[in-house]
Amino acid sequence: MIDDRLKRMEEMLANLIHIVGNIRSDQEAMWEEQRQMRAELQDVKTEQRQIRAELQDVKTEQRQMRAELQDVKTEQMSMKESILWLKQEQESMRKEAAERHEEILNRLSFIERDVEHTWEKTARNEREIARVKKQLEANLYRE
Repeated sequence: MIDDRLKRMEEMLANLIHIVGNIRSDQEAMWEEQRQMRAELQDVKTEQRQIRAELQDVKTEQRQMRAELQDVKTEQMSMKESILWLKQEQESMRKEAAERHEEILNRLSFIERDVEHTWEKTARNEREIARVKKQLEANLYRE
């Protein structure tokens, strides 16, 4: 009986040693797995940092593009104002040109009337000179 008990105790002890060995083996496997997981987690964190850095670069580029777009919009507004000013100036110049054209036409009309009047006077004077000349010649022949 004592032998049986000793055998059972030996078997139990052998089982315990075997179980402890298995536990130790499992524990080491879990530690290795944890080390791998930590390494993978570190890789994931590194990738996250890289992604964040890239995202920050994208945000910076986006801000720069927005600033450039705002500059383009400002320049566009300035150009629209310039175009509007030019159109107003062009309209003003057209009005001024039309007024000057009308003034020139009026002056030409006035000059034309003066020329006609001058020609009429010249023709009258020439007729009068011709009449006076005939009278003088007639008076010279009578004498």
